[in-house]
Amino acid sequence: MSRFLNFFTDRGGDQKPTTPSKTADYWPLDLPLIRFSEKRADTWTLADACQGVLIMGEMGSGKTSGSGQLLAKQYLKAGFGGLVLCYKHDPQNPREDEATLWRNYLTKTGRIEDGLFFSADADLRFNFLDYESRTSGLDFVENLVSLLTDIASVKKRNQTSSNEQEYWLPQKEKLLRNAISLLLLAKEPITMRNLYEIIITAPNNLEQTRSEEWHKSSYLFQLFTRASHTHSHHPEWFFIEKYWMHERPTMDPDTRSNVDTDYTGMFDPLTRGKIGELFSTSTNITPEDILNGKVLVIDIPVSKYRAVGQFAGLIWSQLLQRTVWPHGFFLPAPQKRTGKSVSRGYRRANPPVLKGHARSVYYARPTH
Repeated sequence: MSRFLNFFTDRGGDQKPTTPSKTADYWPLDLPLIRFSEKRADTWTLADACQGVLIMGEMGSGKTSGSGQLLAKQYLKAGFGGLVLCYKHDPQNPREDEATLWRNYLTKTGRIEDGLFFSADADLRFNFLDYESRTSGLDFVENLVSLLTDIASVKKRNQTSSNEQEYWLPQKEKLLRNAISLLLLAKEPITMRNLYEIIITAPNNLEQTRSEEWHKSSYLFQLFTRASHTHSHHPEWFFIEKYWMHERPTMDPDTRSNVDTDYTGMFDPLTRGKIGELFSTSTNITPEDILNGKVLVIDIPVSKYRAVGQFAGLIWSQLLQRTVWPHGFFLPAPQKRTGKSVSRGYRRANPPVLKGHARSVYYARPTH
């Protein structure tokens, strides 16, 4: 047992995994990443990594410094790209920060040029709503609704009940669907700030819909007027008008407030200050960079930024998943070359996506 455990110490990081050549057709699933002994059965392969890793233990037991460090370094040496979501932040000991830890990993494995650090102090930006609207195709409205609903529900993940699923969730999705559709018809950018303004300037009763004062001050009414002039015959217009001018104003105030709260609570912190600049302005980093071999570290630790850190992690993990899905990965059939069977593996055009959950969460893929 002691011989086995020795492989999870720092010296285990000195192992050099085999990396397929740049001319290889695919990454073989039997690609060795870690050898625990001379026996072939004691080899950790790409196939094992593709099935995920769970590291458990008490606080201070060495989950990160032992097995976590070994796996991370071997994955980096093999050429994986990945997404790292940081949780820990220790202002008294900056060296213990997870971003610093991963910067050291990247340096020691010769991958520091592939490291990208997404933080409030860096220059990287990701306008995820604009990115999703450009990459989702014809169904991007529903994709945006699904994405924002998932992100907004992060605080209530452990409180979701059948009542939430049967009533509140459809109501929240309807709110977003009509807000996004209105922005599209009015030819306004789909941003969190604009969605926030629509919600907080929406009419609260039927009398307000006829008020001149509300007409002058409401951002929603400005969009409504602009869209009605050019798209009143659009198939979606009937539903948009009915929702904002009839259904929502007559909704029970407590119900309306409950529907709005998740989104206003999310949009507000994600559109302010440094965090707002990260997610609501321009884009110079996307999930495709991860698929091309970059290691993106989301240095917005939950222990420091709380809910904003959770939102940031969920935004990136959700968008990475959505980017990977269209690629579609498969196992090619065994081939015959000079009478010998070639092992099965992932084609380079359809690489495996590796996912691990622990204090650091990362997605990775082999790259050349």
